[in-house]
Amino acid sequence: MLEKTTRMNYLFDFYQSLLTQKQRSYMSLYYLDDLSLGEIAEEFDVSRQAV
Repeated sequence: MLEKTTRMNYLFDFYQSLLTQKQRSYMSLYYLDDLSLGEIAEEFDVSRQAV
């Protein structure tokens, strides 16, 4: 699990500059803060599919 987390953090850091601010926020909340897609959707008042 730690290896997967480390890999995701590396990829996020690498591709971060290619993402929009909204995409960066979603990714950060999902991978770094461990929020579910439903929780992120609720916080941003969008559908789960939009996340």
